[in-house]
Amino acid sequence: MSFQSRSRRLVRQTGKNVLASSLYATALHQFDKLLGRRFPVAPSTSGHTLLLAPSGGGNIGDQAMFDMILATAQGPIVALVSHGDALRLRDADRRRVTLVTVPHLLKTPPPVRGADIRRFLRALDGAARFWIPGADTMDGGHPSASLARFSLARLAAAQGVPTTILGFSWSDDAPRSVVRAARNAAREGVRLIARDPLSHRRLVSSGVTPVVDAADIVFDYGTLEDLPNAVTQWLDASDQPVAIVNVSGMVGRKFSAQATEYDLVFRELHERGLRILVLPHVLRDWDDDLQASSAVFRRYAATTDHLVTEQLWPAQVKALVQHADIVVTGRMHLAIMSMTHSVPVVTVATAGKVEGLYEMMGLTDGVVQPRPGMGDAIVSVLRSWLDQRNVVIDQLTRVRPEVVRRSRLNFPESA
Repeated sequence: MSFQSRSRRLVRQTGKNVLASSLYATALHQFDKLLGRRFPVAPSTSGHTLLLAPSGGGNIGDQAMFDMILATAQGPIVALVSHGDALRLRDADRRRVTLVTVPHLLKTPPPVRGADIRRFLRALDGAARFWIPGADTMDGGHPSASLARFSLARLAAAQGVPTTILGFSWSDDAPRSVVRAARNAAREGVRLIARDPLSHRRLVSSGVTPVVDAADIVFDYGTLEDLPNAVTQWLDASDQPVAIVNVSGMVGRKFSAQATEYDLVFRELHERGLRILVLPHVLRDWDDDLQASSAVFRRYAATTDHLVTEQLWPAQVKALVQHADIVVTGRMHLAIMSMTHSVPVVTVATAGKVEGLYEMMGLTDGVVQPRPGMGDAIVSVLRSWLDQRNVVIDQLTRVRPEVVRRSRLNFPESA
């Protein structure tokens, strides 16, 4: 490695360390508090719902959380988005949903984000509640963004607006600054909701209390929608059983040999007489499932298989998984949408966020790690679950009502 490369790497690492530090966390929140004192807001019990929207940008899981919140919240909604086309809005929702663009709110240091904090406070004024969909964004995978979310939650709670961080995962190695921010948020009245029992235990053992032991909000998402014509025609062309396979661009960034591991998976499914529908779940530049899926499809697909190339609506994905005998995915929300229909689903783990999900479902052997031998591990689960498919279906069906009940704890008004 050249001196220049080493220098750039050192600078990047130093920057990451600074943004994950307790000093940065303190400066960030003090800056937010200063603006909050200068520009106070007045909550209203009959006001709008303020939503810090998921990142979106082609992520169907983020869109599913957004759609679930729109289906749950009553009255007008103000959604804070990073850019205008981050999430899709249906015509029926445009009348009651206002999008406010805040590109610097989460990933820039305090002075730069000042204008967006002002926009946040204006949006917070008159709000009845403030919701942050936590998902996998709270435990410091990107420390500065996690710290920014906790700081906004604390600022809103201090202004008297009931604030909830909706179902989120928690890592066992969250940065200390992020753990401290979570503790402070809980102490200051922010309602924290873990989306699986493992995350709940980790939070409590880190001194983060109180925290609700619940489930992901998408477990209660029940909307179904007609599929694209091409997918419907493919499904209708044969009565062979169907497997849905998602090849995650996120996994591919961390495990470059991912594509070769799917050779065994495709061969196993074909030998068992299944047609394969390859379904990208995130379509965007930096962790694109379509690119990863296309590469695997070109190498291993049979002529009877099908690759989806467009971004489906979550309601279409929900309708699609009903046709599957089994699903293999690297995306958590595709796993969740499969589980809501009692469809057996094997998930390639990322960032330690699915282990708690599978613990909650009582199917811990359905988690596979992204490393050499991943294909063999997936095939091992496929063989077991396809041979005992009714047992797996019965387990998913048995626990589903309790998981839906837990999901509804995110929204006390409807629980």
